[in-house]
Amino acid sequence: MPYRVSTNLFDLILCISDAVDLVSPMVSEHHRRVAYLSFQIGRQYGLSRQRCKELAIAAALHDIGALSLRERIDMLSFELDETWQHADVGYLLLSGLERFRVSADIVRFHHVHWNDGAGKEKHGQPVSIESHILHLADRIAVLIDPRKEVLAQARQIRRTLQQKSGSMFMPEILDAFYAVAEKDYLWFDLVAPSSDITVWRDLDWDVISLQGDEFLELAQFFCRIVDFKSPFTATHSSGVAACARVMSEMIGFSNFDQRLMYMAGYLHDLGKLCVPSEILEKPAKLSSDEFAVMRHHSYYTNHILQRVGVLDTVRVWSAYHHERLDGSGYPYHLKAADLSQGSRILAVADVFTAVMENRPYRAGMPKAEGLQVVNDLARTGKLDGDLVKLLNKRFDEIVTSALDAESLASKAYQSFSERSGAFRQAD
Repeated sequence: MPYRVSTNLFDLILCISDAVDLVSPMVSEHHRRVAYLSFQIGRQYGLSRQRCKELAIAAALHDIGALSLRERIDMLSFELDETWQHADVGYLLLSGLERFRVSADIVRFHHVHWNDGAGKEKHGQPVSIESHILHLADRIAVLIDPRKEVLAQARQIRRTLQQKSGSMFMPEILDAFYAVAEKDYLWFDLVAPSSDITVWRDLDWDVISLQGDEFLELAQFFCRIVDFKSPFTATHSSGVAACARVMSEMIGFSNFDQRLMYMAGYLHDLGKLCVPSEILEKPAKLSSDEFAVMRHHSYYTNHILQRVGVLDTVRVWSAYHHERLDGSGYPYHLKAADLSQGSRILAVADVFTAVMENRPYRAGMPKAEGLQVVNDLARTGKLDGDLVKLLNKRFDEIVTSALDAESLASKAYQSFSERSGAFRQAD
């Protein structure tokens, strides 16, 4: 029997949307609120179960194309012009995975105004009802102040929306919202910390098998959401995943554990979704405050993956990649006795891949210099000495695997960047 994730697909997606919203307290739980509202409005409007599922996925990931903190903050303004860059980027990211193709189209047009019916299409493409529902839900969410009593805000929110009926919003969709907004529980759910817990149960979400290709494709997809935030990180996780997998094979990991190692490499920097791209791309040494933000990322990788229980091995290997055998790492300051072989492999793979790559503040190191860095870390008791010896001994095999993976990731990023640029010119 295949080893299965003990959670549904949407729980996995919520892990990502939670991570995206960690970029600032100002957008905390925004995706959750929008997903909840979209689902409730869609159901009231009469969408089928399948269309509600696609809408919920789109809503939970609708802002993944907003790569900078500035973009996320700007979008909190209710009077937002029809804005396309982050919607197009989100569309490109989502459309790369077959499972999310329908949701990708919803995201692409989720800022189209109704404009008395002219919003039925954009750029010669039809705009779905789901896109208009998502637009409304997104704008409602930014009007809610979770610090204040929510029912006291409901009347003014309705008034604000009504002023935009027919211009920003499709009137029939507004009517569907007004119908569900009469129920107090809707507003309470929107500001409750776990508003998603019960509402999705009747949608029969798929269970994902770790042994199937789909889960690996999902891991690669999540990796791209992280790495494509910057050209300087566009290939990093792919290189780490390949390096870690081949090292695990060399020391005798089973085929299944090699697969887990591959996933851990793809997901190890998941917490960087909470790091603004302004920090990732800074062409100079980070300030102490900026480095403190950067140090959050492995903690958040752990926090995000805790939601998916049977990914516990992947979570541990991923989240501990900045720990060091002498306790000098972060964020948990674990020591050798607390670090599994998988975590040690990923730590070596991460350091080695990072020093060989170009970064905003330095060029990638040549072979001798890069090996010297990891050898020094082994000599001072920070990295596993046996694994570093393996890296030295079988350098060519390991680095070839990493470079091949990074080459494929680079081509994917180049295609993504070109298509994104073409969308911007068209707009």
